[in-house]
Amino acid sequence: MVVGGSLCGMVFIHLKPQLLITTSTLPNDEHDPEPRFVIDLAIGLSRHFEVCVLAPRNPGAARAAAFGDVEVRRYPYAPRTWENLTYPGATLERLRQMPIRWGLVPLLMAGLYRETRRLLAERRFACVHAHWLVPQAAVQSVISPGKTRTPYIAIAHGADVHAMNGVFGSAMLRRAVLGASGVVGDSNPLIATLRRRFPSEMATRPAAAIGTGVDTEKFSPALRSNNGAALQGLPRPVILYVGRLSEKKGIEFLLAAMAIEPLRSLSASLAILGMGSLEEKLKKLSKELELGDRVRFLPACSHASLGQHMVAADVLCVPSVVARDGDQEGRPTVLVEAAACGIPAVASDIGGIREWIEDGHNGSLSSRPIQQHLRMPSLDF
Repeated sequence: MVVGGSLCGMVFIHLKPQLLITTSTLPNDEHDPEPRFVIDLAIGLSRHFEVCVLAPRNPGAARAAAFGDVEVRRYPYAPRTWENLTYPGATLERLRQMPIRWGLVPLLMAGLYRETRRLLAERRFACVHAHWLVPQAAVQSVISPGKTRTPYIAIAHGADVHAMNGVFGSAMLRRAVLGASGVVGDSNPLIATLRRRFPSEMATRPAAAIGTGVDTEKFSPALRSNNGAALQGLPRPVILYVGRLSEKKGIEFLLAAMAIEPLRSLSASLAILGMGSLEEKLKKLSKELELGDRVRFLPACSHASLGQHMVAADVLCVPSVVARDGDQEGRPTVLVEAAACGIPAVASDIGGIREWIEDGHNGSLSSRPIQQHLRMPSLDF
């Protein structure tokens, strides 16, 4: 039992230890198609902790809200109309799309620093889970130096490690690891990358690979009776892609594969479910490859309905590649969601994917980067 702060003379008694989770990836509400692995984890942890999630303020998001028993706090970091660095979509992708947004990065970090310090001063958090080594864990390392301050776990997801290769980025990663009480990555290859880049810092920190889980009520073969309305009318077999439309996802190679054998003679259909900066380029490529109505671009859907789309497909395809800046997958949660639905997957042998797919057993794994199999049109992706 922990005695908390007071309000109007009342003292709050916390029956469970308090946990603070900091992140930059968080949906605005239950119907938001943004990735929700952090909030789902927070909801699961709320059985054992009183959880508060701290995230940047997004367009259309309330300053304070709740997801089930989880408290969500959002901090301002710029004038309201400028707060578009982390939403919608991935932060790195939005920076690539509009480099002028780099000017918001120090403001985002300052806002996170200010709000985290305020929360830690008000409440007795047992621990901080800092999702993404940069900026969350790096900022936390400044707030929680030494053994007398609130400990934090640095949690890596992929892009925060693979795409941070410069001198400044490496320095921030090193600081994030050095101040942490432990390091978690969503795959063993990601932990191995950190150990290779920061051998002395990682040698003195406990580290573990822990992938994200899924709700088997939302993702289950039992959903097949609902028949996935958005995929109805597509000729079978139906290939499904789910995720951001960004460079490291390799969707252009999947489109090229649809134009050649054996997928052309099979008259296979492809449903692309997601959003991102490459949407218009990918639609243009689909037309140039004369794929016609065999390819359907669908808007990102809410997490609650994603399982219904999955069970209506015959196979999930994850054609991931290494982006030009080195960014690559950790372990895509979509693979676990498809497995829970009983849908096999075809994926690139890259990052943490090989830890989930055993080739020929629960899916098919490409042994070479997918780019080596296909001759691509000369488009700048």
